[in-house]
Parts: sequence; structure tokens; C-alpha cells
Amino acid sequence: MIRKALLTLLVGAIALGPAAAQGLKVGVVDMRAVIESYYKTKNARIDLNERQTEIQGDLELRRTKLRDLAKQLEDIKKLATDESVTPEFQRVKSEEYRQKFQEAKSLEQEIEIVGNQKRGQLKAELERVFRGIRDEVTSIVDEKSRENAFDLVFDKSGIGLGGSPILLYSKDAIDFTSTVLDELNKDAPEEFKKELEEAAAEKAKEDAGE
Repeated sequence: MIRKALLTLLVGAIALGPAAAQGLKVGVVDMRAVIESYYKTKNARIDLNERQTEIQGDLELRRTKLRDLAKQLEDIKKLATDESVTPEFQRVKSEEYRQKFQEAKSLEQEIEIVGNQKRGQLKAELERVFRGIRDEVTSIVDEKSRENAFDLVFDKSGIGLGGSPILLYSKDAIDFTSTVLDELNKDAPEEFKKELEEAAAEKAKEDAGE
């Protein structure tokens, strides 16, 4: 949705022609970097990883039980086919085998159903959370665009047709990515702010060494 709107603006700017475009105040923002560096995105991913670990742990408990049943079935089958025991004993073990087999089959189906349900619920929750994050980011970008009186705003990370970047060059455009991030992360936990500062310092050091 964001990229579609930005692409529409780009087409509109071209349609205005060079003379009209010269009077436009253009802003650029790296939407990918903004979303990735937003503290709520990090929190969402931490929560996602914890939920995935919880789901895998629950399923693994069921798989462990299924493996135990499989081992029991092997042992029961040996006794049910042992010619050294009485026919009555074989009959009892054959019935036990049938019941255990049904239990194992039901558990196997349960693992598949529960796994699909939990993964589906997690996916839906993830989409809802990230939709909310995108809406918050878009709202702040819109707010800062109005404050700066931009006529056009382009997404630096936008990819157009053929996989080429939408924005190839921006001589006089104002990059307000950091302004958007500052607003989004103003209420972030201090620990997260410290991580951002350390990452920025590390990047500055790398850039200086180039």
C-alpha cells in the first residue's frame, strides 16, 4: 500500500514536467530501516520466537509420547507372535496391540491438527501485529511530511518493476528517516535506546574506516 502510493507520486511528479518539479519540496524515508529499527518490531519478533519455541516444545512432548507408543507396539507385537506362549496370551496381546495402534494413530493425527492450528493462529497474530506497526509508521511519516511541508515523499527502500529501486537519485531531497525513528522510539525502553546508540556508533566507525 505504501509503495503503491509512493509510486503513484513518482508518476505524478514526472507528469508535472521539469519546470513544475523544480519547485517541489521532496523528502525521502527508508521505510525498511524504519520498520526494522522500531522497538515494537523487535519486541514482536522476540514474542514470535518465544511463541514458536513454546509451540515446538508442546509438539515435541507429543512426538516423544508417539515414539514411546511405537516402541511399545514393537514389544507387544513380539509377544503377540511368540509361538512359545499360549494362544490365549497371544490373543490378549493382539488386542492390546490393536488398542495401542489406535492410540498412536490418534496421537499422530492430533500432532498434525494441533501443529497446524497453533501455527495458523501465530501467523494471524503476527500479521495483525505487523499491520499495526506499519500503520503506526505510516502515520508518523505522514505527520512529519506535513510538518516539513513536503510536496512528495519517496521510500528509499522501495523496489519497482523488474526489481530496480524506485529512487535512484535524489540531489535535493531531504532524508528524514532519523526524524521518523526518533519519534517512533521516543518511548522505547532504555535498554533498546542504548542498543540503537551502540549500533549507530559502530556504523559510524565502519563508515569512517571506508
